[in-house]
Amino acid sequence: MTIIFRKQALEQSNARRFGHILLTRSISHSLLTLLFCAIAIVPILFFYVFQ
Repeated sequence: MTIIFRKQALEQSNARRFGHILLTRSISHSLLTLLFCAIAIVPILFFYVFQ
């Protein structure tokens, strides 16, 4: 005998089991990424412009 559940019931079951997961990124991580990208791009541009 197969039991068929509605999609909403299954989603609610999973939500209760795991809770609501919220992944966030802090601003400092974004700023550090931007800083490191700028540090990597500046020498490339310097050598490209002043070759």
